[in-house]
Amino acid sequence: MGQLSGRRKLFHSEADFQHELAWQIKVNHPNLGIRVERPFAISRGRGAIDILVLDQDRSTAIELKYVRSPLKIEVAGETYDLKRHIVTKSAYDCCKDLQRLESFVRAGGACQGFLVVLTNHKPFWTKGSKGIPEHFALWEGNVLTGHLDWTKDTKTFMKHNRKTPIELSGTYNTAWSDYSSFDTKNGQFRYCVIRVG
Repeated sequence: MGQLSGRRKLFHSEADFQHELAWQIKVNHPNLGIRVERPFAISRGRGAIDILVLDQDRSTAIELKYVRSPLKIEVAGETYDLKRHIVTKSAYDCCKDLQRLESFVRAGGACQGFLVVLTNHKPFWTKGSKGIPEHFALWEGNVLTGHLDWTKDTKTFMKHNRKTPIELSGTYNTAWSDYSSFDTKNGQFRYCVIRVG
């Protein structure tokens, strides 16, 4: 991520982030195989791993989340116009990706997995931020494990397409690192990497 930050300070979309990280891995390790959107069977149909890194008989699965707060800025002659994400839903989706990585590793699809979350939304890493249920929070120093579910007072619209509780078999500590910074509102980007397996 440090090398990627030296080349790209921010991204237009999650797909842009995915492409650039896959490219950076390939540049650093040209002998590795890289697969993007690698399909696999899940309990309800099919899913896909964002990036699968192949190293002879070992493989690493990487799931990405790029959670944005509004930011319109020009960087190196390129205009970026980031739109707001609903952070409550994004926090749930991050935990869901952890569950998917556990399933993929357990099924032998990879030896290990990594969830990489990149965001310029400060409440996403700040403990006690409003609007993010503690069960799904990736705040600095939080622990994600076991049965994760919405609280009874969670508004229905927040749970749209996200009603199923998440079950994590592992225990995951969250820690954040600086990625890039711009002297403007929502200009600080940080990332969290969580290892599975």
